[in-house]
Amino acid sequence: MPLSPQTLLALEKRTLTKIATLKPFEVFDNLRLEAQKCRHHLDPNRGCMDFHAILSLKVLEMKPNRKVEILRRFDVAGLIEVSSNRKEVIRSSYQLVIGRGPTHLKPILRKVHFDFEPVADSRDRKDEPKPTVHMQIGGKLLPQWAEGKGYAANQYHHHYPWFEKPRIPCFPICLALLLDWVFMEFSDSQHVEAVLKDSEWNAHVREAESIVIAPFVGECHNFLNRRETKKLRLLRHHLYGQPA
Repeated sequence: MPLSPQTLLALEKRTLTKIATLKPFEVFDNLRLEAQKCRHHLDPNRGCMDFHAILSLKVLEMKPNRKVEILRRFDVAGLIEVSSNRKEVIRSSYQLVIGRGPTHLKPILRKVHFDFEPVADSRDRKDEPKPTVHMQIGGKLLPQWAEGKGYAANQYHHHYPWFEKPRIPCFPICLALLLDWVFMEFSDSQHVEAVLKDSEWNAHVREAESIVIAPFVGECHNFLNRRETKKLRLLRHHLYGQPA
């Protein structure tokens, strides 16, 4: 993720502002409230980011011979950590947790997160290489995003959180891209449809794609076409950062 901390955090602050001010988000009370709180103390030039919000979405599920509408709790979260000299993003993690019911009293049904960890860190972990940008189904829940928001540890044990593989290479994301993906996947509600049709939100998501995804795709394209990397592997040497 060839982005400066200031660029990424400034983008996230604009995303939080969109969530806090755009009319279609008014129905998502906690998401809007947490966005308002986070954007007020987020300083792209000095801070990091630790964001978590809860929203309820109606989900259509296929049962034998019929569709059933179920209200489920969705937790969305984003964490950005910055080096002490403020020059590098040393970690970013974006998480989606879906509950079996509308509150934390039911077990967790799904948990997915998207991580970025620098190439240098990947090279230092020769015993356990991992893609610098990856998606993971399962894995551990950060306490501030789970137990701190009502979920107990035993509500997730059936997913074997200590088993943290496979890590699936993917393009980097940010809060706007995470939310837009969630809304596209679970677009059964008219409230979600209103967000997806909002022109200002769509323009912002397009900006996020240009800032976050385009440089990553450009780096992959350059790696595949440079003479000095022609014999190297995109997955092994570029995304996993393993030595040639």
